[in-house]
Amino acid sequence: VLVTEIKTNDKLTESGIILTQRVTTGALPGLVLEVGSLVEDIEQGNKVALDWAKGLPVTVEGVKCILVSDEFIRAIY
Repeated sequence: VLVTEIKTNDKLTESGIILTQRVTTGALPGLVLEVGSLVEDIEQGNKVALDWAKGLPVTVEGVKCILVSDEFIRAIY
């Protein structure tokens, strides 16, 4: 399964300060970009919770992603 990190939207205050909404605890959500032919129950476009440490980092068309086995995807939401 090819997954990329879901970017959070930054907020701009009235005074021009940029507030980032970075998750600092728990698992960062991921967005499924591609799925292998043997994978069931996971589809392209799914938002998932996964174990990022179990994946192989790759860059696809300039986007940082990981290749991860479907067994390390903990939840689909």
